[in-house]
Amino acid sequence: MEPNLKQQLIEKFHLENLSPEEAAEILDNAGTVIMTSVITRGIPLLDEEGTARCDELLASDAPITELFKLLQEKVPSFQAIVTEEMDLLEKTLV
Repeated sequence: MEPNLKQQLIEKFHLENLSPEEAAEILDNAGTVIMTSVITRGIPLLDEEGTARCDELLASDAPITELFKLLQEKVPSFQAIVTEEMDLLEKTLV
């Protein structure tokens, strides 16, 4: 998982109060949900160059973290999307 996302999840869901095992499980599950949602929303926002790079990453079976990094670099509203998806997950869990 991307380190910045990991830290945001720890802070958002107060995972520092859990055992390391519990925190790791929640981070893994929540991280997958958030990353998938952000990627799904971010890909259509890529310009032509970003889309070509995305296609290359997908064709090469690159790790999902590479696609996440691409969106982070190329999508100006990336952090807003991450925040929105984290808020949505939080609402879903409550």
